[in-house]
Amino acid sequence: MQSEKVVETVVAKPPRLVVSEVVLNRTRKEAFIRGFAHDALAALAPRFAWDGDDVIDATTAFDLRQDLLKNPGECPDPACGYSFRLPLPKGKPPFLGRVFLEIDGVLRAARGVTISPETTDFDADFSVESIDITALGQTLRVRGRVVGVGQPELDGVVIDGRRLALQPAARFLPARKANAGASQKVELLLPLRFAEAGLFFQVFVRPKSKITLTFRRPSTLYTFDVVHEMPVTVPAAGFGQINALRYAPTNAHLEVSGAFYGHFAAARVRVLVNGVEQRRTATVQPQQVAGLGLERASDARFCKWVWCDAVTLQPGRPVVVEARLVDGLGVVADAVLSVPAANLPQIDEPLSPSYHVSALRDPFDAMLAAAGAASADPTIAFVFPGDMSRAFGGGPTRLLAMAQYLRTMGFRTVLLDRASGANPTVERVPSVAAAFDIRLGVPESSLDQMCVLCLDEAGLGDTSQVISEALGQALSEPRPDNAEDLISRRTDHRFDAVAAFLLSRLNPDVVIASFVWTAGALALMPPSVCRILDTVDIQYRRGELHAAMFGDDSMQSDRTVELAAWAVADYLIAIQPDEKDEIISASGRNNVVLCGHGAKAVAEPRTSEPAPVVLFIGNNYAPNLEGIARFIRDAWPALRAQVPDARLWVVGTVGDTLTNAPPGVEILGRVDDLQAVYDQAAVVINPVDVGTGVSIKLIEALCNGRATVTTSVGIRGMRGAEEAVIVAEMPQMAEVVGGLLQSPERRRVLEAAATHFARRTLSSEVVFRELFNTIELRMYS
Repeated sequence: MQSEKVVETVVAKPPRLVVSEVVLNRTRKEAFIRGFAHDALAALAPRFAWDGDDVIDATTAFDLRQDLLKNPGECPDPACGYSFRLPLPKGKPPFLGRVFLEIDGVLRAARGVTISPETTDFDADFSVESIDITALGQTLRVRGRVVGVGQPELDGVVIDGRRLALQPAARFLPARKANAGASQKVELLLPLRFAEAGLFFQVFVRPKSKITLTFRRPSTLYTFDVVHEMPVTVPAAGFGQINALRYAPTNAHLEVSGAFYGHFAAARVRVLVNGVEQRRTATVQPQQVAGLGLERASDARFCKWVWCDAVTLQPGRPVVVEARLVDGLGVVADAVLSVPAANLPQIDEPLSPSYHVSALRDPFDAMLAAAGAASADPTIAFVFPGDMSRAFGGGPTRLLAMAQYLRTMGFRTVLLDRASGANPTVERVPSVAAAFDIRLGVPESSLDQMCVLCLDEAGLGDTSQVISEALGQALSEPRPDNAEDLISRRTDHRFDAVAAFLLSRLNPDVVIASFVWTAGALALMPPSVCRILDTVDIQYRRGELHAAMFGDDSMQSDRTVELAAWAVADYLIAIQPDEKDEIISASGRNNVVLCGHGAKAVAEPRTSEPAPVVLFIGNNYAPNLEGIARFIRDAWPALRAQVPDARLWVVGTVGDTLTNAPPGVEILGRVDDLQAVYDQAAVVINPVDVGTGVSIKLIEALCNGRATVTTSVGIRGMRGAEEAVIVAEMPQMAEVVGGLLQSPERRRVLEAAATHFARRTLSSEVVFRELFNTIELRMYS
């Protein structure tokens, strides 16, 4: 209670502003204003405005700093220190302005500020002429000019967020003549290291590194920044040596060991033996300090490496080995060693290769060869987070139809999915073969090994460096740490990183990733690739509907996470019009392509009347389970009373959890020939009461020309389909389905309407045309 009274006393006092320092810098055309706000909460930060000008506060784009620092020696508590560094108005002094506090739109305190010719001045600026790396990468050399009469000191240097550890002597610039128009050449030699946890670590300057030099007026808080961006061709520097060679005749392996010294972050050693460049490289990584993930400066300068692989040596010929350290921009350093054949050290034991040895090596090499195969046709790669050879349901079926259409339009189509190791379903084998030229199946049970193999093979350049880092991070953090979010639970960083590496070898023109939890693979693609995310569903909306219907949050998805995933894609695919509108509204981007499910109308006129078979097809998904369970419980007894010989076929994994089926209900599970099942069905039902996207089961029923009864939820996203189906909710479904079983004439009318609707609106040429046009426009405009 006592602390509450103190807070009330502080708030009750009227706030008071003090301006303690004003500095004018004519050279930079800016002013520095510092002071204190007494009896004001820190949240009530002071603001500033020049007379007749806009208010300047922490939300403006000006280079403004709000330092909430207490200084008990200058003012009593409670007080918040503030400082503004702001551009001068146009014209000549005097300039009038004010610092003020505004609370709930009411001016509570203000203090006038005048900038006149008599104001304390500090006319100084620094102009960068060049920044380069010296002393084998251990020193940053800054050349430039100090302009004006002020004598600034170097307050700090930050490179890509790392603040250099400067010695006191490095902070003072050479003295100059006190001439307002004079400029003084300055050369700064700054050690490329920073301090963390009492240790010093190497700072690496990379292409486009942002270097911020901060200068200070001595003995004051006035500072100004000079920002420089390094060019895209930052040279690395160093030298290397080959220390030793060993050869094992038993397995024809040559081992080369050496070291490099210099300025480089992550690099690789390319090895040439007798002029022939070897396929594999050796990795050079500065040693890391445990727990910090940083390169200790004393270790990063000198990096050892070992390369070992099978080679063919000519008898009696000298062995000439050249090692080249490359960092993606060029050769940093090289070393050569020539050894006469008689002097080549040989050992009796076999040598182990320096790369990762795995039972997956041969199939992995086969995947690399397939990915690297040249193609005259533009390439579209599909990333699917499951085993397409066994996947059952509308999503995989739609993806196959999409890929097959694009393949017929002249694209090479490649599937990158997870290989479960289980036998493929009979139905999927021809479908996958028809849709894709190449399948790269990543072994699902060996993702860690795949990451290691990819790291062994990772190439060079900016993109491969990003992918290499992602592969390493995925090994230590396979999934996001957010168990309450469905998207995080289904995201696997290992699969994303491996997929990205294989895609870098494939070099596709377009990548289409299915489901929001594969967006990580898109994020690792270079901007030159057209990155498309097929949302399939709006996951946060799906989770809300699931919770409302079933009373649990197992499908809950974080809206922020989903929107962030959408943001990495160049284009988003929505499966139906309402979801397209919502995605545009939620993301604020009009980059959404409408792409439903395209299928070929395969219906043929019946030659005989079918048996009274009612068909339901679905996968093991809660709304499917709830829908068919309700139909069996609430509608099936009445339907059987109306049509005693009626049978209900339940097809797909939805039947895995159904037990104690009543008379007439047959749980068929997975079937090899889905077309034969449709051919024998008299009526297809869709009793689902919850869903997002579109109902693929309804689309397939229409394309097969079957009389269909669906709930209003089941027809979502399919405008105009009401003419081809009967919409009925659960209380009326038994009567409607029973009537159709007993009326061949009504069934034939619905069958003809379904076939007509499918041919007019559901063909691949209609459904996927917008996606095709979008890809063509992106590639060739």
